[in-house]
Formats: sequence, structure tokens, C-alpha cells
Amino acid sequence: MIPPVFLLVCTTLVSLVIASDPVIKLRDAASEVLDSPSIWAVYPASLSASSHIMHAVGELWKGIHSVGYWDESTANVPASWSSTGNTVLVFGGDDKQTPVTRLDLSAGTQTDQEIYQKMMEAMDNAMHRTLQGRGEKQNHQSHQQQTHQQQSKRKTKKDAVIKMDASNFDSLVMQNPAVVAVAFTAPWCGHCHRLEPEWREAAEILAKDDVVFGWVDATVETQLAAQYQVQGYPTIKIFPGGAKSKPYDYPAERSAAAIVEFLLEEVERSGVPKPVPELHLGPSQLQEACSGSNHLCVLAALPHILDSGATGRENYLQSLSKVARTFRKNFSFLWFEGGSTQADLEQALGLTFGFPALVAISLDRQGLAVMHGAFRETNVHTFLHGITTGRQPVLPLKVQGADLPVATTTPWDGKDGRPVEEEDDFDLEAFLNDEM
Repeated sequence: MIPPVFLLVCTTLVSLVIASDPVIKLRDAASEVLDSPSIWAVYPASLSASSHIMHAVGELWKGIHSVGYWDESTANVPASWSSTGNTVLVFGGDDKQTPVTRLDLSAGTQTDQEIYQKMMEAMDNAMHRTLQGRGEKQNHQSHQQQTHQQQSKRKTKKDAVIKMDASNFDSLVMQNPAVVAVAFTAPWCGHCHRLEPEWREAAEILAKDDVVFGWVDATVETQLAAQYQVQGYPTIKIFPGGAKSKPYDYPAERSAAAIVEFLLEEVERSGVPKPVPELHLGPSQLQEACSGSNHLCVLAALPHILDSGATGRENYLQSLSKVARTFRKNFSFLWFEGGSTQADLEQALGLTFGFPALVAISLDRQGLAVMHGAFRETNVHTFLHGITTGRQPVLPLKVQGADLPVATTTPWDGKDGRPVEEEDDFDLEAFLNDEM
């Protein structure tokens, strides 16, 4: 009798093999392929002679495009599929009733290398067909950009330390989910003057880590000083992240290094999420976010809003925020809408295989690494860990970081996208007849 434990181990191993199979057994052709926004290559199960090539293609495109096969048990197989014989059908774009490419893989007519190359070309053609179908989406983006053009002006770099008083304290501190550090000072205080450059340096270091640094003249803001029991100068109060309650006194040294170390620990204790800003302000925003020695910048190209909808985009951003929280130190994160107004940037970064996509760049070392695989939190973690440990291959940037073609675009309004309706042609003859 076979031991139950042995059966359990075997069952588990079989499940893992099935789960990792790059070629999908289709259960319902209509829902999985025809109604899907993804690019698909499908073939009949009878095409067994070339199945190893299809597995190689599926492994390469795993998590990006899909490869599958159907048999007699597959539901809703179109009649046109059943007569394909030894043909692979490649579908792309929004209309999948007609395949982009039909590849005849009859045995003996071509080598494995030739078949593989043709499959790669077919999948590439399908990708271009999908991108071409976004002309309507380009119109949508252009319409939004014209409407909100004035909102796209470049943002000047702000002082990392914020002067606080009674008029802005509540909004900047009490209503702010970030970690906030406030220094209560006096103009005549020598220790305050010595603290100021250290405070400013720490603020500049943590400017990308969502830590807010405040500076209060307690001799003017006497009510604020009394409210927070300030009895000497300088007094540094730490307001933990999340819902604000009673602050506590900063307990460490007043050097920039000690302040940075302590506040990063507070960020981790507070569990403060790391918002991922949209890249829409042009080259200056990229330079500001990604500059610095040994600093890596992660750029996420998310699907078009007409593809993902607002809910889908929020889910992507939440996942990115969780990853960004883990990789706070020496990493910056930005996102932009793929397949839209940042086409030149996508080309420069090698993001030509569909969206979502992720790339990490170093402006300091002029290098980049592109993530290949499914856009999941675990995969992004593995990818970024691979970079930090040297296991992830890094390629040189095609252009200098300062010359990366970043477009100035209209920021996302947080809503679902609406295709721009084309106006009917103006009928001049009908207009003149009405006037007469």
C-alpha cells in the first residue's frame, strides 16, 4: 500500500507543475480568448509535433501574453477554429473574431528555429495591432490634455523644511497621514541655530520618503507652543504616521544622520504607505525623483485607463505602494500611463511588450533593468531584490538620463476614462437650406 504522505507529496508536485505550465488548457474559448484584452496564440491539441515550441514561446511570454490549446472538451470553440488543422491562430487588438496571423505548422515543412521565429514575429504583430487600436484612447488623452493644459506647468523645487504656524498646522500635521517632525525654536536660541542646518539636511535626504519637517517660531506661535508643552528650545515633537494623536519628544542626537535614522525607523513602526506619484510634469520631475548617488528609480507603465478602469488602476497603485514601502531606502517610484503620451520614453526604456510593465533605472550609473514576467507584488519584490544583490542583469541606458524623452502630460483625475466621441460631419447644404 502506498503511504498517504507519499501520495500527498506527489499530488502537490503535480499541482505545482500544472500551475507553472506556460501553455494553458482552454476551458472556454469565448471567455478566455475572444473576450480577453490580452494577446493570445492558440492551437489545437492535435498539433503535438510542435508543442515543445509552443511551450518555449509560452515560457518567454509568460505573464505578458498568453499561449493556449483547445481540444474536444473546450467549450465555445468557434467553427473557424475547428478547421484550422495544423495552424496556430494569433489574436490581438480589441476585435478577436479574426486572427491577426495564421501560422501553418505542418510537419516537415520548416525547422523548429523557423517556426519559433515566425511565432515571435506573429506575437509582435499582434502587439502592434493592439497598440494601433488605441488611436481612440490617444484622442481621449489629447482632449484631456487640452482641457487641463495649465495644470501641467513644471513644479519648482520646494523648501524641504516647512514653516508652520497656527494657520497651517492642522492641515500639515494633524490631517497628514505621513510621519511629521516639528522643531519648536526661538530666534535667539544658539542650539536652534546649530540644529537648523542638520534639520534641513535631514529633510532633504528624506524628501522622497514622505516625512514632513516643520519649523515653528515658538516665540510667535505661543499658543501652539503651550498646546504641545514646549518648555525649552529647541523642542522636537514627533507625530507618528496615520491618524494623529499625542506626539512624543524626539529622543536621539540632533545630527542629520541620527535624525534620518530615527525617522526612517518611525516610518516603519507607523506602517506609513508610500504613495507612488504620477510622472506627468516632464523631465524635471524625473530628474528630481531619480537623481542621487546609488539611487534607483522604478518606473511603472500602467495600462490605459480605458483598459483597466479606475478600480483596476487603483489596485495597481496600491500594489506599487506596498512594494515602495518595503524599498524606501535608495528607491524612488513613479508611474505613467502606458501606450499613451509617453511613447518616446517607453521606446527609450525598452518597454515595447505591453502593459503593465516595470523598469528600474539609475541616472547615476546610466543603467536600466526591465522586469519580465507577471506584474505581481512578489515578482516585483524578487526583481528589485535581484538588482540590489547583483543577480538581476543591468543594461546601459540607450540615451543619457538627462536626455530621456519625458513628456509633460495631464495628470489622471482619478476617474474612469471616457472615449472621445467624434463629431458628425457638418452638412453645409442642409444648413443653407434651413436658413432659406
